[in-house]
Amino acid sequence: MRTDYRIRLNVICGISLLAGVFCVESIRAEGNSVQVNALFQSWKIADSAGEKTIDQWTVPITGVIPLRNDFELLFYAAGSANSLDANVTDYDLNGVSDVRLQVHRSFLEDRFIFGAGVNLPTGKSDLDFAVDTTIINQLSENFLSFPLRRFGQGFGFNVMGGVAGQLGEFNASAGAMYEFTGEFDPYQDQGSYNPGNLFTTTVSLSRVFDKLALSGNLLLTFYGADRFDDKKVFEQNTRVSLRLGSSYTQKTYRANLSAGYLLRGRNTRYGGNETIVEQLQLFGNEFSARGSLEFRLANGWEVGPAAEMRFVAGDERTGASRFGSSEIYSFGGSVRKSISGGLNVLANGLYHTGSADDNKLDVSGLSFSLSLLSAF
Repeated sequence: MRTDYRIRLNVICGISLLAGVFCVESIRAEGNSVQVNALFQSWKIADSAGEKTIDQWTVPITGVIPLRNDFELLFYAAGSANSLDANVTDYDLNGVSDVRLQVHRSFLEDRFIFGAGVNLPTGKSDLDFAVDTTIINQLSENFLSFPLRRFGQGFGFNVMGGVAGQLGEFNASAGAMYEFTGEFDPYQDQGSYNPGNLFTTTVSLSRVFDKLALSGNLLLTFYGADRFDDKKVFEQNTRVSLRLGSSYTQKTYRANLSAGYLLRGRNTRYGGNETIVEQLQLFGNEFSARGSLEFRLANGWEVGPAAEMRFVAGDERTGASRFGSSEIYSFGGSVRKSISGGLNVLANGLYHTGSADDNKLDVSGLSFSLSLLSAF
C-alpha cells in the first residue's frame, strides 16, 4: 500500500521551501501545474521626523512538471518592481530573481524521497551601492513581509532527502537538505560576496480525525560563515522554527488556525583578520498566528475572513543602534473560484496596522494578491 501522498507533500514542501522553490498547491494532483501570482504590498512608516512609503509589485511563477512516474521537476522565477518615497527623495529598483529548479524522485511506494536543485544566477545584481542600498534595507526590515527581498545571487545547488510513513495514527515525515551558495557581486565595484552554505532538517507530524486535522512541523537551519573577498565577515547562528496548525471542516465551511515561533540565535561579526568582533542577536525572536474561515458557496465559490498577528522581539544591541520590538496586526479575507478544466482563481487582501522599534515607528500597510492556478 502506498504512503498517503499528503505525507510525501509534507517532505517536499518542508525542504523545497528552504531551497527557494515554492510549493505549489496543485502538486496534490500529481500532474502538470503552473501558478502565476500578482502580489502587491504598500507600507507606510512614520516617526517624529516624517513618513516614508515603500511599494512592491511581484509576479512569481511556479510550476510542477512530472517527468515520469514518481519523478518531477519544480521551478520558480519572479520579477519585481519596487519604489520608495522617503520624504523628498524617491527611489526605484526593478528586476528579476534567479531561476530555481528542483527535481524529486520517490522510491519504495513514496516512502523515501531524494532530490537535487540548482540556482541559476539570472537575477539582478551589481546594484548601485550609493542608491539601491536604501531601498534594499527597507525591503529587509524584519517587521515587514515583502515576498521578494533580494534579486540575484551566485550559482548554487542543493541535495536533499526525506522519509515518510505512519507512526500509529499519525502521518510522519522527516527530511534534510544541504545547500551550496556561490559567490557573486551584489554591488558595483564593491567586491565579491559569498553567503554561507546552509544545512536544514525538518520533522513533521499530522493526524486526521473525522472533521479535524492537526499538524506540527519543527525546522532547524544551520549556517556557514559569509565571506567578503574570501575573508570571513559574518555568520548567522542556528534558527529553530516551530509551526502548529489545525483545520476543522464541515460541509459548508472550513476553519483554519495556525501559530508559529521562530527562535534566532546570536550572530557573529568578524574583523579584518577574521577575529570575532561581536556576538549578538541582531534580529529578535518572532511569534505569529493566523486564523481564517472559508465558506463554500454554490458554483465553486469560496469566501471568508482572515486575521493575522506578528510579534518580533527587539535585538541585543545597545544605545542608538538597538532596534526595539514590533507588533503587526492584519485583517482581511479571500475569495476563491474553481473553474472547470483544472483552473482555480484566488484573491487575497489584508490591511496591516501596528508599530515597530518600541512604538517609535507607526506602521500601516495594504497587501493584495491574485493567483491563477492551472492543473492539467
